[in-house]
Amino acid sequence: MELDNEIRRHIYTIPPLVRSAYGDIQSDCRSTVEKFSNRAIRQVILTGCGYSYAACLAARDYIQARTHLPVTVLPTIEVARFSDLSGVSLSHTLLIAISNSGMVSRVNEALAVYEKHGAITLGITTTKTAQIAQYCRYLLLVRIPPMEKPLPLRGYALTELALMSLGDALALERGTTTPCEIDRAGEQMLHSMEELEASLPAIDRVVRDYALRCGEFEAFEFIGSGYERGPAFLGKIEMMGQAGVMATDEDAEQW
Repeated sequence: MELDNEIRRHIYTIPPLVRSAYGDIQSDCRSTVEKFSNRAIRQVILTGCGYSYAACLAARDYIQARTHLPVTVLPTIEVARFSDLSGVSLSHTLLIAISNSGMVSRVNEALAVYEKHGAITLGITTTKTAQIAQYCRYLLLVRIPPMEKPLPLRGYALTELALMSLGDALALERGTTTPCEIDRAGEQMLHSMEELEASLPAIDRVVRDYALRCGEFEAFEFIGSGYERGPAFLGKIEMMGQAGVMATDEDAEQW
C-alpha cells in the first residue's frame, strides 16, 4: 500500500536542500558574526515558536559544544515577559530569535526587550523586509526555495543548519575550533545527508508499516534528550498539526 502526501514529498527534498544550501549559509553566518566580533559574548539564548523552537532545542548542544558557552533555549513568552532584567547588563548576551515569516509578535517583542537592555540581538528570517528587521540589531536571511505547498519542514531543516553554522562561526571567532575542524564537520554533514537520502526509501517503508498498525491510536508520546530533544518536540507538533492527533513530548529524565 502506497502512502503519499505533501509531507512525504517535502521530506525527500530535505537532503539535497541542505547540501545545496550549506555553503551559502556557512558564509552568511560567518559574515553575520563578524559584525559583532568586538563584543565579548558570555552566553547565548535561543528562542522561537513551533518549528523554530524545535530547531533551537536540537541545536543547543551543538552550539554549546562548539563555543564552550552556556546556551539556553526559552519559549518566546518567557524571554519577552518573564525575564528578570532589573539591574542586569545584557551587553555580553547574544539573543538569537527565529521567525521564518518575520511576523510573529512574541518573537519581535522578545527581540525588542533584549535590544532595549543592550543585548546583541540577532533575528533569523526568510524575508529581509519582514517586521522582525525592525526589532533586532542584526538579521540573518535563510532562503527557502518554494514547493507546490508551503510546509514548515524545509524551513526547519535550514533553520537548524543556520543555527549550527552560527555555532561554527562563533567558535571560530572565540578560537574554540579551527577552520580545518569546521571543514571536516561540514564534510561529515554533507556525507550524512547523502546517507540519509539513500536510506529514505527504507525508512519510508518502516514508517508506512508502523502507521498502518497504529492508525487508530488516540495519542502519542515523543521522548528525547540532548540532540534528540528537538526532534521529539518536532514529532509532537507534526503529529498534532498535520495528523490532528493528540501528542505530548518530554525529555527522557522527566519521562
